[in-house]
Amino acid sequence: LDMLRLDEEKKICGIPYLSSVSEQDNGRIKALLQAAINGTASHFEFVSAGDVRLYFKSCFIPIKDADGKVLKLMGLTENITERKLAELDRLESEGKLREQKELLASVFENSLDAVVLINSGGMITDWSRQAEKIFGWTRKDAVGRLLHETIVPFRHREDHVRGMEHFLATGEGPRLNIRVEVPVLHRDGREFPAELSISPLKTADGYVFSSFIRDISERKRMEQQLAEREELFRAIFTQAPSGIELIDPETLCFIEANPAACRMLGYTHGEYLRLRLTDIQAEMNEERLTAAVRELEASDGATFENRHRCKNGDILDVEINARLLNLHGKRLLVGVWQDITERKRALEDLATREREFRTLAENSPDNIARYDCQARFLYANPTLERTLGQASADLIGKTPMEIVPGGLFDDYQKAVLQVGVTGESTDYEQIVPVGEGQVQVHAIRLVAEMSADGRPVGVLGVGRDISEIKQAGESLRITASVFDNSQEAILITDADNRIMDVNPAFCRITGYRREEVLGKNPRLLSSGRQDMMFYDEMWQALKQKKAWRGEVWNRRKSGEIYAELLSISVICSDDGKVQRYVGVFSDISHFKAHEAELSRVAHYDALTGIPNRVLLADRMRHAIAQTSREQNRVAICYLDLDGFKAVNDTMGHEAGDQVLIEVAKRIGNTIRGGDTVARLGGDEFVALLLGLEQDDECMAIIERLLAAIAQPFTVKGQAHVLSASIGVSIYPLDDENPDTLLRHADQAMYVAKQSGKNRFCIYDPTLEQRARNRREFLENIRYGLEHGQFVLYYQPKINLRTKQLVGAEALIRWRHPERGLLLPAEFLRAIENTELDIAIGDWVVAAALAQMNCWHDGGLDLETSVNISAYHLESPGFAEKLKQQLAHYPGITPGNFQIEVLETVALNDIGIVREVIETCREFGVGFALDDFGTGYCSLSYLGSLPVDVLKIDQSFVQDMLEDKGDKAIVQGIIALAHAFGRQTVAEGVELKEHYRALLDMGCEVGQGYCIARPMPADELLNWQAA
Repeated sequence: LDMLRLDEEKKICGIPYLSSVSEQDNGRIKALLQAAINGTASHFEFVSAGDVRLYFKSCFIPIKDADGKVLKLMGLTENITERKLAELDRLESEGKLREQKELLASVFENSLDAVVLINSGGMITDWSRQAEKIFGWTRKDAVGRLLHETIVPFRHREDHVRGMEHFLATGEGPRLNIRVEVPVLHRDGREFPAELSISPLKTADGYVFSSFIRDISERKRMEQQLAEREELFRAIFTQAPSGIELIDPETLCFIEANPAACRMLGYTHGEYLRLRLTDIQAEMNEERLTAAVRELEASDGATFENRHRCKNGDILDVEINARLLNLHGKRLLVGVWQDITERKRALEDLATREREFRTLAENSPDNIARYDCQARFLYANPTLERTLGQASADLIGKTPMEIVPGGLFDDYQKAVLQVGVTGESTDYEQIVPVGEGQVQVHAIRLVAEMSADGRPVGVLGVGRDISEIKQAGESLRITASVFDNSQEAILITDADNRIMDVNPAFCRITGYRREEVLGKNPRLLSSGRQDMMFYDEMWQALKQKKAWRGEVWNRRKSGEIYAELLSISVICSDDGKVQRYVGVFSDISHFKAHEAELSRVAHYDALTGIPNRVLLADRMRHAIAQTSREQNRVAICYLDLDGFKAVNDTMGHEAGDQVLIEVAKRIGNTIRGGDTVARLGGDEFVALLLGLEQDDECMAIIERLLAAIAQPFTVKGQAHVLSASIGVSIYPLDDENPDTLLRHADQAMYVAKQSGKNRFCIYDPTLEQRARNRREFLENIRYGLEHGQFVLYYQPKINLRTKQLVGAEALIRWRHPERGLLLPAEFLRAIENTELDIAIGDWVVAAALAQMNCWHDGGLDLETSVNISAYHLESPGFAEKLKQQLAHYPGITPGNFQIEVLETVALNDIGIVREVIETCREFGVGFALDDFGTGYCSLSYLGSLPVDVLKIDQSFVQDMLEDKGDKAIVQGIIALAHAFGRQTVAEGVELKEHYRALLDMGCEVGQGYCIARPMPADELLNWQAA
């Protein structure tokens, strides 16, 4: 009965025996049965027919009459499936074991490293050919010796034995499975460096150990030579007093420069290497430099003078020795130069020093005087002449006390004499009479003029009037008093908006101590309530008008948000350059709280808390203005409840109020974040839908509103079902003012109510027609789903390196009876966020699983992925429904069914999506993040999403050959996938160049027209075979 798959004995009669035998064994069994009929007993094994392979052992014995004629056959059959499968598994395991042994033997004998096996006693048990070559011991001589007596230098043996005792006994140690450098011993007594790696293997008798040893003598010798040469070159390069530069002769870019060159021109090393040769030239342009390089190519080098420009603009006269070198196949221009500026300018400086001093002194706004060591005037500049009211000729040879008698200059003259004796400079303040009854305060710097042997030979005095500074200091003290005692907060920032000072009132209002904010940007107070446009306008006013005043919401140190009235003034220098910003503000939180309460009472419905008619009118005006700017649409949806009066009359006004509150909540939860719901009064509501780009958006939201309101209401323990009639007017299709748009929506609402309630009517006849067309299109899709018009095509995914088929993506197609084969883009948008969206998704999953099962029965286990929408993925019971669908196909290999989720879907609802993915992964469903790179996924989100595959969006792949930015994105995604242990699949591989580039970047899997177009399921096997 098992063999024939029957459940009752009486059903067995009349069934041909060979019908239970598999096609591959049928002929053989038929021959054996014939032999039994001919009189010879037959014993045989065979596989039964059917999808599940069963193994049987049978014996047929002929029953003969007295004459020896065979009358019938008696058969004995045993089900040996379990024994047979065990035998097959054993044979397969033995084959794999043989392969592994052969592989290990090959690795052992052919490894470039010496391979040494030792037991837990430290004795060598095997010795590879490379070990013979490295250590000079033959395998015959080495096997049986202790490892430390064979390759460990004498001076390390005791430490080696002591350190290995625990390691050999337990198989544990700090240096397991890592490569370490150690000295080892050759048979001839020669020591050499080696890299050693030891790995333990637990056996029944303890541990055995494998050692991989590599001779690194040659590498060490080369490293030493390279280090010595590098050190020598670097010492010459870094310590040379002359500037040394390496330059690319084609681009004239600096490749290297020594510290002397950087120091003399005033650049850091990093700055220097970002320059071109033209950047440091004072006189030669690029054309002349290029010609000079060409001349060097035809010569053995050249020495010449040039002029270099320093970072600070200074010009250096330099002498250059330049030549072209060819280093490792690369041409380099080498320049060695020294600064000869001082040498060239020494004579000029000597000749012009006196002239420059005199020019400076004659034109300086400061008072300048030169004295001898007895304090007699040697020189007085014109400024000093005007200050004292005396000509220079009248001053020469006299002392300050002789110029201004009366003792006013006595102390000043003593200071000059002191400097002339000690040679030490000093600062001095002196009152100077400048007119009848008027005086000035001068700050004077006295400096000794020294001879070549270091003796004072004169005194230079430089002074200026600081009377205004003194007066300003007094004013500053008064200002500081106001600053400290003001009841309004004051903060002062520098030109870069860093806080320089705050007053006590600032600390009291914000909660910050002065030390906590100094040097910080005032944005630390930002509450986030003002957007960037607000601050852009504020800074624009400060730039244009040098002042700004307004209200700002800021945050105290405690986290409390408060309102302040802020005034900002800009303090500029005489040339208009910003020096300071001064902000003065006061806390107006209590005023704002009172204002908000008044606004709430005036603009919000007292029962539901949503906007009232006044606030709705204001928002409608703003919405119309915004729509005109952004060239989109706004819909005014006028809702009137059907059946509300009966609830209000029978259950009472309190129950009616609860229904109205619940309706307001349902509308608010159904519309989008930027939309508005308002109550006009009674059971009339308005939903204001902003930023509509397509007609479908509006109708989809309205349908969700109807569905939400149609859900039962529980009132005083009883369920009541209401509906809504909705009238819609759309701006700018209905290009009217807010009042007219609301009236049009009201009129359309009455049309909807008269048409049967629980429906909507659009005032615009054009949109009404589109709404009918959309409903008709959705009905066509539903009809197509019910009548088998949808099919799945499969696009192969291959391993880019082996070109082996590794999977396929299932893509839906609609065989439209009139329009032919339609791609998803032509119909899926229409069903977004509808129940039809879920129905189509369920069909795709069922069809893909059925096809996978069909392939499995044909011997093909292929990973297959399907695309699931956000609405479907987040629908209640998605995971449980998918689990039930998978249960129908137990033969499908776990993990072969994969769901592709758009990156943007995962980011919008990451918590929900993560929970669904984790649930599905528990019963073997894999997940891929589709169109990766288009949703700005952060590293933290990527690490937390339990997906297996990142699919690189085809827009990046197709443009990466021309667009460096897209190429960098592709490389970054592949690197991210490797870092997070994810597989990458590249979409849109349309060219062979795409294929090669992705392979070079390390992408494992790809799909696209270059590989294969999507195809029906029955063509996939033919494509694979081809």
